[in-house]
Amino acid sequence: GLAFVAIFCFMICKPKVFRRLGLSSRWLLLLFATKLVAVFALVGVYRIAYHDYQKSDLFNYYRDGLALYSAVEVNPADYFKMVSGICADEPQLECYYDKTDFWYKAWNYGLLNDNRTIIRYNAILDLFTQGNFWLNLIISAFGAFCGAYFLALAMLGFCNGKRWIAVVSAFFVPSVAFWSSGMMKECLVMFSVGLLMFSWTALWRKFGVVKLLVVIASAYFLFLAKFYVLLAMLPGMVMFALPSKLGVKKLLVSSVAVFVVVVTL
Repeated sequence: GLAFVAIFCFMICKPKVFRRLGLSSRWLLLLFATKLVAVFALVGVYRIAYHDYQKSDLFNYYRDGLALYSAVEVNPADYFKMVSGICADEPQLECYYDKTDFWYKAWNYGLLNDNRTIIRYNAILDLFTQGNFWLNLIISAFGAFCGAYFLALAMLGFCNGKRWIAVVSAFFVPSVAFWSSGMMKECLVMFSVGLLMFSWTALWRKFGVVKLLVVIASAYFLFLAKFYVLLAMLPGMVMFALPSKLGVKKLLVSSVAVFVVVVTL
């Protein structure tokens, strides 16, 4: 676990992308430390607040990921099918799905089953951590840190250069800091939202193919994690992209039209 933390600290201190917010390495490491503290707080709350904490979402998705990961030693091809979704409905895979608690939803309403996204995420982490619970948490905390960092970068342009407003808003909203630090759906949402908003705002400042590809990829990941969060963001993203020279009336009409479309979806 300490080795993983050391690697992530090195990754935070070296790449130029982490210099763009204007914070020193010491402050960046402190922000990463707050994510690690949130991880222990999350596990602690689950252990204290639940009579049987191992039946909570945090542990259920982890155990379901282990069920998929168990296919690596038996048949690696089955593992790839389950985590990729390609031919994931083949009959021989049911023996793995039967070991899970949340692969199938009792009430799905014909919508995307995002439980499978976080289960697959845990199964992919298990490939690198050999199913170690705490290592999965540390990797997820780093992903949440990256998401918050990119979100702060995106917000910097709306804060008149006052980066601490962006930092506090992205990192220190208590419920966001708490829930996004574990290996649950909120971790994937935080990473995807941060990357999406950073690439989206950068794309409209100056178009680039790479930026467009990042927008598409991050929007797709957010759709898989929690599609309704992406729908909720669409009106604001569209309004941001509209030129201000349209005038108040046209902007108002455009916003109403986007709102109606999103509500219909």
